[in-house]
Amino acid sequence: MRLKWWPVAGLMMLALVLAYTTWAYESSVLRVSASALRVSASVANFRAAPNGERLGTLLEGTQIERIAQEGEWVRFRVEGWVWGPSLDGFQPEPARPAPREEEPGRPLHDAVPRLRRYVDEMGGAFYSVELDAELQRITVRFRTQRVDPEALAIRQHRLQRYVVGLLEDQVEMDRVRVACNRADGSGTVGLEIAETAVRDLQRIDAEDMDAWRRVTRISHDGGKTWTNQD
Repeated sequence: MRLKWWPVAGLMMLALVLAYTTWAYESSVLRVSASALRVSASVANFRAAPNGERLGTLLEGTQIERIAQEGEWVRFRVEGWVWGPSLDGFQPEPARPAPREEEPGRPLHDAVPRLRRYVDEMGGAFYSVELDAELQRITVRFRTQRVDPEALAIRQHRLQRYVVGLLEDQVEMDRVRVACNRADGSGTVGLEIAETAVRDLQRIDAEDMDAWRRVTRISHDGGKTWTNQD
């Protein structure tokens, strides 16, 4: 199964995101970071289980996220787009209005490669960066492997500071939110949230984790409950 990006234009040209979780043979992939791998063979089969039913193929250069491993078999996740009308049961969504010209999408788009590299270097897998223009809040989402809870807090703090340094002159933002999974590597991205005001990140010392916790809203249940509730 070859995954491609297709353009979106009008009511019947909406593409559907598919996320695959399946298995590939380890010798056909190269390590990019702690969790990111890239297909090195010209074509690699992916299967429902080790030595199981073949579901399709991945082309050389496709990047995948490793979520488990059994011997030489890697369980992975990859996201891509497929043409919606080619799927049974597909229902197009109403066409969305074009984004307003003043929406600062370009700075975020340009920042993605640097954010992805930074998250990869700290042992995570970058998911997305978004701006809530109404709340003037940047949100970065990533998946972490198993780490000590204190190590995860340090990474959340450092990532927030990196975002401020990267985007403060290009995007109007009052707060930076970092969302990830649990420190033990389990759960969905978004269960662990840390949100700090930009002015607080700029005034506290980068190494003072106690000060960071005093000014940061933290949730361990996807935002249902918070510390330092406003």
